[in-house]
Amino acid sequence: MPFPDHLDLRDTNERVDGRAVFEVIDGFWWQSSKSPDVKLRVIVPHGTKTDFASIPRFAWWIVGPPSGEYKWAAVIHDLLYRRQVTSRFLAVSLMRELMSELKVACWKRLVIYYTLRLFGGYAYKQDQAEL
Repeated sequence: MPFPDHLDLRDTNERVDGRAVFEVIDGFWWQSSKSPDVKLRVIVPHGTKTDFASIPRFAWWIVGPPSGEYKWAAVIHDLLYRRQVTSRFLAVSLMRELMSELKVACWKRLVIYYTLRLFGGYAYKQDQAEL
């Protein structure tokens, strides 16, 4: 997993539903290791915009702030949703895999995964309409 030591971001001063939007300064990539037969690599280029995870502030006490331990997964998930290069379900599954690699607690991964499965369709359709 070739993540740099830190995620270099710039605040764009944009807001989406009250959440700050950031721009990736130094691009990075991640390759799924789930299946040895399939090599799926996600490249996050410089300039990619993210609001991390669209988790309401009141729920942060459960899974932590979106810019926390699963921020890399959230950036990749945002990219996949916005570019629509995969199905919504693959994007959510890849986020769960990435959170596992990042050693996010199993219970937290499951809460985020099932929340995205149940409620992520609205955001995916919104991003689809913007293409």
